[in-house]
Amino acid sequence: MFSKKTSAFTIIVFINSLFFYKYLSRVTSYALLGLPIYIFMQYALYFFSDIIFLKLKKFKKITISTIAFLLIFSVAVHYKISLDSLKVDRWSVIASFWDALFKGKYPYFAKSHMGNYPGPMPIYFLIALPFYLINFYSILSVLGYVLLVYIMRKRDATFLLFLLLISLFMYWEIVTRSTIFTFSMFVAALFYKKDILIKKQYYITAITVGLLLATRSVYILPYIVFFLSSILRKEKTIKEVFTFLIIPFLTFLGVFLPFIIGYGTDFLKMNPFIIQSSFLIPASYTLLFILIAFAFSFLVKKKEDELFYAGLSLFVAIAIYALYQIYHHGLREAFFSSYIDISYFILGAPFLLVYLFVVTAKEKNNKLNHAASSF
Repeated sequence: MFSKKTSAFTIIVFINSLFFYKYLSRVTSYALLGLPIYIFMQYALYFFSDIIFLKLKKFKKITISTIAFLLIFSVAVHYKISLDSLKVDRWSVIASFWDALFKGKYPYFAKSHMGNYPGPMPIYFLIALPFYLINFYSILSVLGYVLLVYIMRKRDATFLLFLLLISLFMYWEIVTRSTIFTFSMFVAALFYKKDILIKKQYYITAITVGLLLATRSVYILPYIVFFLSSILRKEKTIKEVFTFLIIPFLTFLGVFLPFIIGYGTDFLKMNPFIIQSSFLIPASYTLLFILIAFAFSFLVKKKEDELFYAGLSLFVAIAIYALYQIYHHGLREAFFSSYIDISYFILGAPFLLVYLFVVTAKEKNNKLNHAASSF
């Protein structure tokens, strides 16, 4: 039976495999033959990391080198790969939103260069604004990966750094200026904190929770896992959690007030709730996703489990979306004609990677303590 740690790692391998097969199939007929080798490389890192990295002792230098590499790569992408050459329009969704707003037009009527409406919520675009103004989207794409490496800087997580460096979805995101990992990483970083309901920075944290939900509504799933499980484990009372959640709720509503006041009728016709519930999967599935997150909350036994089940809730939701598209279009057509946007599988990856980091660090601490106690 797979442990949660192995399950989390397997999901990361699965996501990488999707990107490996889909995009290498476009340039070579040997993609399917190369896939088992690529999978083996990842599992070798997982099962034999102690042997492979036995002589690598300078983890801090490896961490700094990784961050430097990511930043240099993102800069190189900016100058070498033009936005107009991309068939992914996440940068264009940001650009079209702000282009419309700066012209006094309702931004949720704007369309990207591929004809897509802006699905994310207002804070997503606000965070992206500086990168729009300098026309440097690859830095926003790499930001989440840099944050992940920064979190891992104090503990030896060499195998996770090398896993990241051979993860094709990371390079795909930076090249295409996708931002899925970055925004999910912001949420995962909140979960990584020991207790976000403590009085120190209480209001700042509460507002941050509301603002991050106002980037993508799908983050309601990890929020359910986090807050409900803290009640079920009796770490927090129902009163404490609901008192805290009043602030994120009001913050979330407040984000939309300028659009409701300024573009009342237009907002009712087109808004991120309509876009997200109409263009990917029927809105009725939303209730199913919420119920799954509720169910996962009951499985959380320890603090780090929150990260695992938060990531799993997002992965399962996207897997259901993928199965829905396969049912309607067939496997090959759905996969290769992009009825399934495989990049959405990245949504849960930051939670699972941070979970892997936490449990790996705990395992190493336990080994050191055991070794010390044996003397």
